[in-house]
Formats: sequence, structure tokens, C-alpha cells
Amino acid sequence: MDLVRELGLDEKTRLIGFFGTLIDRKRPIRFVEAIHAFCAQHPELTVAGLLFGSPQHCGERLDVEVTARARELGIEKAIHLMGFRSPINRLMCAMDMLLVPAINEPFGRTLIEAMLVGTPVVATNHGGNPEAIVDGETGYLVEPEVPSAFVPPMVKLLKDPSEWQRVSANAQKSALAQYGIRPHTEKIMHIYRELTGRTA
Repeated sequence: MDLVRELGLDEKTRLIGFFGTLIDRKRPIRFVEAIHAFCAQHPELTVAGLLFGSPQHCGERLDVEVTARARELGIEKAIHLMGFRSPINRLMCAMDMLLVPAINEPFGRTLIEAMLVGTPVVATNHGGNPEAIVDGETGYLVEPEVPSAFVPPMVKLLKDPSEWQRVSANAQKSALAQYGIRPHTEKIMHIYRELTGRTA
């Protein structure tokens, strides 16, 4: 609700998040286009796309391009550049879902962070994303570079609370089992034991 008030949004607005540096590999422009595709197909649901992250210090200023693309598509009021903010976990909790349009992402840490706090993720079936998400169970994987591909899973999550709860619970359980403190510590200790030739 704090973000809704900060941005002057209607309280029924659903918040769709993008987290990461605004660089080409993470495809922030595709995020804008996915929000546009959703708005065009489902005007009965009000959504806002929130991009958390700063542009790179040199090279293309994708924050400027994001704003220009949103204006070109006529959805400038639905797109919000939030800049770099911390702590990230509270912001992720405030999102109804995360969209991850990135390509060639080796292993997206933001996916795991979102899953750990129970925020459903819709990501491209590319790079390291399939390592973290089981499609239809712990999140959704969609065709890369096709903004409209995000729309069907977005609709499922936003229109069916039981589906949102199911994916949220599955994602959190999976992330805790694989990437929680205990399994992480055990894996690190296993590496140390192998390196030193010691057994458990």
C-alpha cells in the first residue's frame, strides 16, 4: 500500500515488478511491451509496471528509452521508474508478480529472491531461468522476445487467487529447499570437505 500511495495509484492496481540494472540483456523495453500487451488484452484489470534499478553509468540510457517506449505505446501512466532501492525483499513482497524478460541471463538471482518471499515469477525460457523455475509449478516460463507471451500466465495469476497461492507456495518451498541457509551451508561444507579430503 505504501507504493500505491507514493505513486498515487488506485488501491485496486496490481503491481508488476522488474528488478535489475537497466541494461539490454535484462530487456527492460520488453517489460514495457509486455505490460502494454496485457493492458491491451485485459483493460478490465488495472496494472502498473514498476522498474526497480538504475541505468548503467556508460552506454545506452535505457531509462530514457523505457520512458520513450511507454509514451510511444500510450501507457506512460502505467510505467514507473523506481530507481535503486533497498531493502529489496520488502519491495518484492509488495509486487503481485515479477516479470523477467531477460535473455542470456546466466543465473537470475532476483528470481530466487522473489521465490523466497513467495512472489510469483514469469520469466523467459532462456539462459539460467529454467534452472530456477519449473514451468507451471514454481512459476511460469515463456518464449523469449515475445512480450505477448507473458499475458496468459499474468492473467492466470491475477484472476485466480488460488493459482497465485499455489504458485507462490510452490516457489517458496522450492527456493528454501535449494537455496535456503541450511542447504547453502551444507553445499559449501561439502565443497570444503572434498577439497581437504575429509569426510562428513
